[in-house]
Amino acid sequence: TLRRCVSEMKAHGHPDAHLYPVGTLMVESRLLEEHLNRQTATQAISIQLAIGSALSKEGNKAFKEFVKRMTNDGS
Repeated sequence: TLRRCVSEMKAHGHPDAHLYPVGTLMVESRLLEEHLNRQTATQAISIQLAIGSALSKEGNKAFKEFVKRMTNDGS
């Protein structure tokens, strides 16, 4: 519903969401949902790789590579 979209948008940094035209609200709400889904997936992958790193050398290597990629650490 529109009320739910406005509430979510406000909770995530859009204090004027209630003033957005309906089309803009719907597009921005969808973008926010996609962003939050990607964030949740990244957290799940991080946890899975962290567990794997404790169980094997290959898992540890994969976890380190993941963290390096996520932090853009070229060193």
